[in-house]
Amino acid sequence: MIKIGGYGKFFFFFVFLILATFCLINDAYAYKAIQLNQPKVRLIISPGELKTGRIEVKNPSEETKTVKIYVEDWIYTDDSGAKKFMVAGTDELSCADWITFVPQEFTVSPFGKEYVNYTVKVPKDAVGGHYAVLFFESLMGNPDEKPEGMVSMPVAIRIGSLFYIEAEGMVNRSMELGKVSLTRESNNAPLAINLEVKNTGNVDIIAGGNFNIIDNQGMVYARGEFTNKVYTLPLDKAIFNATWKGAIPKGKYDLVITLDLGKALEELSMGRGPMIVKEAELEIEADGEIVSVGGLK
Repeated sequence: MIKIGGYGKFFFFFVFLILATFCLINDAYAYKAIQLNQPKVRLIISPGELKTGRIEVKNPSEETKTVKIYVEDWIYTDDSGAKKFMVAGTDELSCADWITFVPQEFTVSPFGKEYVNYTVKVPKDAVGGHYAVLFFESLMGNPDEKPEGMVSMPVAIRIGSLFYIEAEGMVNRSMELGKVSLTRESNNAPLAINLEVKNTGNVDIIAGGNFNIIDNQGMVYARGEFTNKVYTLPLDKAIFNATWKGAIPKGKYDLVITLDLGKALEELSMGRGPMIVKEAELEIEADGEIVSVGGLK
């Protein structure tokens, strides 16, 4: 594991720029921060095999940048895709020890670019998905000596390239659908649809989906997309949300839910994932009240 030391006595304010999740920093610094051409690296590698690649690092500023590189772990903190970063090797799904890279530190000239070469070697007994982040850390601005011996406080910025590594042939991408609820705050309020899910596979899943409410003749009375994609690691739970503002006549219906578990693969044009289609019986009163919602099957 590669560890990076401090910059002397300077006070550090770390801002995490993970491009895949569009984290924001002060606009005054954003345009000067180093840029990576691969904010995500997703690889499918057979157990016992390795793959190599490289990441381009650009310096869009007029300042020379010294960049230090190190590996950490990450996990999702909620189903929106927010992340927590940890010391390498902390999480049981870490692949930090599988990653080697050169160089570990380099200088990028103003408006120049450099490259970091990496190798990912998957153990022979690996199964499922494993995760890490390669951080590129640099100072924003150089410290200036002050007349009275004071030192300015530079801002240290680190930008991450997230690694998603799958053991080829050893992946189970599956999700369990739990409770579905349909509610209205009042008779004239939009219909709120909430669906609880759980990642029951052994790999990360980014999922999206849609719903249809149809009668026994196949007539569609409501349809729409879930307003959120959910981001999960194995055993994580999440909730899909959707609303319908239109009126639905009194009657019995089928609620048809379709989930796409392959959004993570589609993002990087690596194929499509499995689809899940489930139905539940639904009864609605004339005033729009939800009388009953059956279990998904």
